[in-house]
Order: sequence, then C-alpha cells, then structure tokens
Amino acid sequence: MTTVEASGVPAPAWRHPAVQHRHVRHLAALIVGMALLGAMGLVWNVNQVTLMQQRSAPSTVGRIAAAFRTASTSRALLGGAVAQAYGPNGPALFTAVLFTPAGTALIPALKPDVPVVEPDDGATTAHVTP
Repeated sequence: MTTVEASGVPAPAWRHPAVQHRHVRHLAALIVGMALLGAMGLVWNVNQVTLMQQRSAPSTVGRIAAAFRTASTSRALLGGAVAQAYGPNGPALFTAVLFTPAGTALIPALKPDVPVVEPDDGATTAHVTP
C-alpha cells in the first residue's frame, strides 16, 4: 500500500506515515533493538546449523537441512495465514498457545539420566549430597 499525494503520484517510501520519525518514540532504541534482533538471528542460525550437523549422521545432513528449510517456510506461511484470520497479534497469541504444551512436554527432560556421584579425582573440592 502506498501513500498517494494530492497530485495523484505515489509518495516516496520515506514519506509514508509509518516510516516517518514522528511515529517512533525513541529512534535510537528502535535502531539498537533492530540491530540486536538481527545479531541474535545470526547467532540462532549458526547454533541451529551446528547442532544439526553434529547430531545428524553424515548421510542424512542434506535431508535434515532441507526439512529445516521447509519447516521455516511452512512456519512463515502459517504465521501469515493466522495474521490474516486473527489480525496482527494473532501469530504471537497462536505461538503462546503452542508453547504452553510444548514447555510442559519438556518437563521430563529436566530429570538427569545419569546418577550424580561425587568425583574421586582428588582435584574436586565440592561435595555432592544425594
């Protein structure tokens, strides 16, 4: 959607009301936040790909990488559909609804699968109480 000036000519993007500075309360905070968001996206991507490559069999890395990309595209399409149906806050609310059962499903993973024992290496000074 473009803003049309009185002459009937579309206005440049920088003159669009959503882009103008008067709608941003703290421009510096916006710039810092967007930079952090971009940097954390890179960190997430590097960690995700590294873990995927380390935990996958070498013969299946390509297939798993393709599945990750397909899932990313599917999430984007689903988010767009939810936003279209429920408005701009819909994807965030939908995600919150999905994270609740996902978080409770991870509770059993908090139990250690290896018994905690006191090390007998002579260098550790901490004492473990069962």
